[in-house]
Amino acid sequence: MTYQNKLVANGVWSEEARLCAGGDLQNAISLATSGNNTPTGAVVITGDMAVIGTAAAGTNSAILSNYGSGFLVVFNNTAVTVNVFPPTGGSINGLAANASFPITANKSTTFITPDGLFWLAQHAG
Repeated sequence: MTYQNKLVANGVWSEEARLCAGGDLQNAISLATSGNNTPTGAVVITGDMAVIGTAAAGTNSAILSNYGSGFLVVFNNTAVTVNVFPPTGGSINGLAANASFPITANKSTTFITPDGLFWLAQHAG
């Protein structure tokens, strides 16, 4: 099975999977000791596609990089909900500044931004 097909099988939309299969992938990100559900100490997501492979309740935070306009896909390949934070001062889906956006276990979310600070999030599946 190709990498693109694996992404689709895990809930990533087919067009995103096609783009991500050739994009910058952060694979098996470990959040096991990161963030304590806050942006402080959270793992920074820098790739076009990020696969979170390890997370535990209470230490499951990631933060989006302020890298300009574009989109990225985050797949939570763990058994716990992962909290994704915007860059400092930013927001996701109109939530309060610096508020986290949850990605439930074994789900993916596409994040789109016009400026690297304000993000729109869409769950897949």
